[in-house]
Order: sequence, then structure tokens, then C-alpha cells
Amino acid sequence: ETLGLSLDLQGRPKFGSPWFQYLNDRAEARGRDIFHFIDIFWFGSGLGQEERHWHLQRTSAGQIEAEKLSTGLENFIILQPFTSEKKKEWGEERWVHTLKLLQASRPQLVALVLGAPNESDKVQALVERMRAEGVNVRPAVCTLAGALALMDRAQLLVTGDTSIKHLAADTKCPVLELSLGSSDWPRT
Repeated sequence: ETLGLSLDLQGRPKFGSPWFQYLNDRAEARGRDIFHFIDIFWFGSGLGQEERHWHLQRTSAGQIEAEKLSTGLENFIILQPFTSEKKKEWGEERWVHTLKLLQASRPQLVALVLGAPNESDKVQALVERMRAEGVNVRPAVCTLAGALALMDRAQLLVTGDTSIKHLAADTKCPVLELSLGSSDWPRT
């Protein structure tokens, strides 16, 4: 059974669901009458009759990671400064400036700079730069399971358009998304 886009022998597109036809026809439209991508994929996959309750599985490995990264912290926020596309990033200068202002009004606040293991060098460089400016910050390089467990404990997540913001939807952590570049928050 084909639900999404397929091509016939002549290369013409066919859609197994009117939702995916809609996505193809309207996805680039900038009108106000668009559906959220989650709704398109939910209904287009034939799941429209089922309840939308989900819960991400917490792992003991993720909990251990989060505990190590947040040891001794009661109040902390998480910053996710890096995205999959440079044009969606806010820039190091802005992160440093904002944290300096924030910590001037809340001196006890600690920020964790979140990154994936492959972003370790970038995270460490930004942390060192922030520390040189007097910002109380720690690196938080971890897996997705560790990030989820950290968000369960954090006061706030500040992020661009990243997978982390989607993970945060299963936590009570408030999210401040910086929707920059090609980000399209009403749809994603």
C-alpha cells in the first residue's frame, strides 16, 4: 500500500492519500490556511482515528548522563546554539551578550551549552569564549537520551529549529525557539 508520493512508469506523480497531495500542492504556499506538518503526516498515514498520546522512553543511560552534566545544579537553563544549517543559527556574539545580561540579573543561573558528540569541539570553543567573558556556563555534550533527561530538569531551553525542540515537547521544560533563516515555526 502506497500512502505517499510514487511515480508511475511515465514518471508522473501519484499520491496514495489526499493529505500528501495537499502537502505537494501547498507546502511552499505562504497562505494562512495551511495545516501543520504533523497533521499532514498523521492523517496522510491513515492514523486520523487513533488517539495522539505519546511518551518518549527515558533510559537509565540518559538519566546517568544528565546527572553527570548537571551535578550540583538546582537552577539551570539549556542553550542549543548549533543547528543543522548555519543560516538558522543566532551567532556566538549574540549568545555571549544575552547570557551576560541574563546572568547580571540572575547571578546564580548556570547555562548548559548543549551539543551532540560530533559538535564537541564547537561546544567547547563557545563555552571557553563565554567563560572568558565571565559567563557561568558548562558544556553539555550528550546523546539524545541525555538531552531528554536534562530537559526534564531544566528551567528553560533556548534553541533554534532543532530536533531538541521537538524532544522538549515531551517534557515540562519551557522552550524559547529562535526561528531564524529557513525555519518555519507555524509548520514545524
